[in-house]
Amino acid sequence: MAIGKPRGKNGARPVYVYNPAVGKKVYVGSRTKLRGKGGAEELARQKAEEFANAAPPGAPVNDGYTVRSWSVEWLEDHHGPGTTRPERGTRVTNEGNLTTYLKAFGERALDGGVGRKEALAWARERPWAAKTVSAMYNEAINLEVCERNPLANRQQPGKRERKFIKAITEQETDRIAEIALDEWGQDGYGRTARSWTLFAAWVGARPGETFTVELNDMNFDAGTVKVRRVKKRGGRFPTDIIVLPEIVIESITAMPFRPTEGPLYRTVQGKPFAQGSLRYYWEPIRARFRQTVDDERWAELLDGAEGGEHFDFYALRHRVASHIVAMGGNEYDAAHQLGNSPRVCRETYIHNNADQRNERNRGFLVSSKVVDLDSRRDRKGA
Repeated sequence: MAIGKPRGKNGARPVYVYNPAVGKKVYVGSRTKLRGKGGAEELARQKAEEFANAAPPGAPVNDGYTVRSWSVEWLEDHHGPGTTRPERGTRVTNEGNLTTYLKAFGERALDGGVGRKEALAWARERPWAAKTVSAMYNEAINLEVCERNPLANRQQPGKRERKFIKAITEQETDRIAEIALDEWGQDGYGRTARSWTLFAAWVGARPGETFTVELNDMNFDAGTVKVRRVKKRGGRFPTDIIVLPEIVIESITAMPFRPTEGPLYRTVQGKPFAQGSLRYYWEPIRARFRQTVDDERWAELLDGAEGGEHFDFYALRHRVASHIVAMGGNEYDAAHQLGNSPRVCRETYIHNNADQRNERNRGFLVSSKVVDLDSRRDRKGA
């Protein structure tokens, strides 16, 4: 530390103290004779002690949380029964979305350790995961273990027009299923991978919902399956009983390993799926499917993929809704199968197969079957 010579009429003495955080002496104030004997020395002593006890840049603060240590607590204490995120699939998805963020910033301090500029740069590359990271920070702020969220109020990319969604066809679905079988072994795990892709494309389940479905949830005789939704509806996470097509039932009975308890679809090692598992098992299937599709058709499929840049596993789900609409179903029919709102399904799928409307209307109008119009007028309740 250093104390300068008295200056001015009051004899103010400037005080400079070495700050290890910046690697040099910094001005911390001044003291005059009016503040009593030893005022400058006392100020210097206090500041030197303060600088010595201060945490270095990027060190954990607020109860010692780093980004990684808080993420562990957040996943453990704020997911599961009795929380706002009770479904296991939600935790699996969020855990996967945090992976790259923790790899880049996991050892930084939770509060102030990650700059907004670098956080937003990360989010632009991974918009699908940024929502999870932002939710993690917001929970920390609510519990007063963090004061700022580097991803708060970030500018969202414009929503893609739903009218541009182009779902895969039934033939492309069959092709993906056969690629899954061949890629992962026709006499072994490939049958599980094939059933998993068919379940997503014919039942319309979200990836997280395929992680939690169990054999006990299925009624093969009735052709139905109980699906635990991972998105809230009416303030809760519902469970829907929806159609399980025969092609999916056949693929399940062909699986070499069908656990009677716990998740039906598992990894090669028999462990439940995680978000990292999803990418590991889907990526080689996606890559081989890409080789079978021309550039024009691939561009159409990317318009319907989540994020608009990758043909993700989630995109399989669009096929079943488009199929329901093509067969004459309305937004309520598609919404029930997918677990979406009728509004979303109307904006997303009702426009599909527009070139087939005359054929569908011909079937409706030329049919010899007489239908009670009053009983069919409100199809919402049908």
